[in-house]
Amino acid sequence: MTPSGREHAHGPSCVGLLALPPDVTDPALQDRVGRADRRSRRHSGRPPAGARPGEKVSDYPQLSVRIPPEMKRKLEVLSMLQSKPQWRIVFESVEYFIRSLPESEQGKVQAVLSRRP
Repeated sequence: MTPSGREHAHGPSCVGLLALPPDVTDPALQDRVGRADRRSRRHSGRPPAGARPGEKVSDYPQLSVRIPPEMKRKLEVLSMLQSKPQWRIVFESVEYFIRSLPESEQGKVQAVLSRRP
């Protein structure tokens, strides 16, 4: 009931309900409060996901290439099916390509890479 003697539009049970503090002794609320505390201590967002531990992809140089639309679609599909980002598919593809070369060619690649910082 309201002070005027009429019943509240939402019924008598909700009058002043929002003004009451939550009962923290309620086990269901304690569980929620505990989970909120644990969440707030963790870092937000995803952990760094570079090629090596501790590296961030955002720190890598950017690469822009033009490829035919069907190849772009293949990259997108591989990324989706493998649950990997596109940069990792490209990274692994280059590594695989180098490993598939004859040893003499792999040696040349390594020689050029060792000359350049």
